Amino acid sequence: HEDNITSWTFGDVPEQISVNHGGIEIPSFPAVIDRGDSVSLRLVPTVALAKSLTEYGVMRLAAIQQKKAIKTQIRWLPDLEGHALIASQFSTKENLHRGLKDLVAKLAFIENQKFLPKDETDFETLMSNAIEKISVASQQLANVLPKFFSAYQELQLAISERKGTGVDEVVAAIKSQVKRLMPDDFWLATPWMWLQRYPTYFRSAKFRLEKLSKATIRQELEMEDQFGNHLANHEKALQRHQSQGIHDVELTKFRWMVEELRISTFSQQLGTLIPVSEKRMEKQWLKVE
Repeated sequence: HEDNITSWTFGDVPEQISVNHGGIEIPSFPAVIDRGDSVSLRLVPTVALAKSLTEYGVMRLAAIQQKKAIKTQIRWLPDLEGHALIASQFSTKENLHRGLKDLVAKLAFIENQKFLPKDETDFETLMSNAIEKISVASQQLANVLPKFFSAYQELQLAISERKGTGVDEVVAAIKSQVKRLMPDDFWLATPWMWLQRYPTYFRSAKFRLEKLSKATIRQELEMEDQFGNHLANHEKALQRHQSQGIHDVELTKFRWMVEELRISTFSQQLGTLIPVSEKRMEKQWLKVE
């Protein structure tokens, strides 16, 4: 139990330790927890949660150590000012830069890594060739950002053009979808696999608006209720898992299958990343803890 850590000075992180409570040995799992500008050490109740938290904790320590290099790479991203202008519709410039820096650190030091550091030697090994890793991560980001902001801006224009046309409920549903996709920490919190799909989600919503007519509103709203039920189930399960210290990859997959189902429903021409249907949603839900 330690706070305000900014470098790997805490020795080994064992996979599991036993804690005695009233004469009963209870297994606990050490985690390195991201606090934004430092990390903390805590014990958590499951190994899956410890792994999930520690990924972000290691990312934070890497971001602190490589702060200057990451900041330099962010400055070199093409058309960053133009992206910031569009991003001002949902974020501040400071939050955008902070989110992109964190994402670069995540891509450089966590994504596709075969192991998480368990001690200082492991961490220093992870930091080897850090500049090269940061450069590769920045290029990954540079490939996605233009598509992201272009598709987002096109969707916002499409939304503004449908005001006062008698389709307010569907427009409100699309606005809610976008808001749910983009909480304050979405750059870091969204799995990279799904963050890369955001331009497709925005384009799908735009196609939906373009095809929308008064004759199809009832059907659209019925389908929206279906998506809402899936999202409500996800939210309830997520809250339950958080209270019980559970990290469930199957629940995460279920969440993003909802977005893929929207594409399958409204814009099949864009293609889905994974096969999805209502039947597959039901099967996936059965896998949730």
